Amino acid sequence: MNELLKKYPDINLNVKKRHEILRKIYKKYLNENTGLNLQQFNQYKKIGRNDPCICGSGKKYKRCCG
Repeated sequence: MNELLKKYPDINLNVKKRHEILRKIYKKYLNENTGLNLQQFNQYKKIGRNDPCICGSGKKYKRCCG
């Protein structure tokens, strides 16, 4: 690590800037795509604990995948 700091003294600043940029990009992505994902999930009926499992095992959801 010391060699890296000697070669690139401003590495911490560059990493911090890159992290901030990536955070902004990720937030923008979430804002643009979150609405679509929520609509897709909300169209399905909620699975109850005592309903048959969706994997097709024949067990109750709470005993299998829940």
